Amino acid sequence: MCGEVVAFDPVHPEILWAGCETRGFFRSDDSGKTWTLVGADRERITALTVNRWIRGTDGRAYLHVVTCPDAWMPLLGRGRPALSATVTVSRDYVSRDGGLSLSKICERTDLGYLNAAFDKGAYPEELPYATTHGILKALGDGERTFLFPPVKHLDCFRPVTALACSGRDDGYGRSLTQPLDPAELAGLPAATIGLSSGNGRPSAATARMVA
Repeated sequence: MCGEVVAFDPVHPEILWAGCETRGFFRSDDSGKTWTLVGADRERITALTVNRWIRGTDGRAYLHVVTCPDAWMPLLGRGRPALSATVTVSRDYVSRDGGLSLSKICERTDLGYLNAAFDKGAYPEELPYATTHGILKALGDGERTFLFPPVKHLDCFRPVTALACSGRDDGYGRSLTQPLDPAELAGLPAATIGLSSGNGRPSAATARMVA
């Protein structure tokens, strides 16, 4: 298997999860010595996010797993992916049993999921997603989503590759975007770092940088 993203259970650190580029979502109960395929086979898993503040069924970990198909990967400026995922839609999965099973929450064809973050200062079902077309706000644990207008200072419809919440009660979060055309600035991709408050309003701490 080719691991793309990895996470561990903060309460039981011997439990690991791995999302693969084309082989699906795996779980290990022995610190990575053995792995079991749970689901999402033939899909490109781009992020798996564990809720650090809320546990799921019977105190097990509560996590989201998101995917992005081949069609949207060139928007990151790195060409076509070396490995092909045969599933052609983007999906958001949730697991409330510590990654023993996955439940499909949302499936879409208009964008690709790239990242997700749980927000301590918001209700658990209101997590934001970083996508190929901007930041997506979710309600109903990912079942109802919409592009988030308050972060249009980060240029909607550009890929947002990273996003995180600091864990403060006021829910400050950061996001990092990349341009659609990496040939800008003599081949060096420009990036935008933005800071938005828990109420969704953009702050003044938005800057452009060369990565």
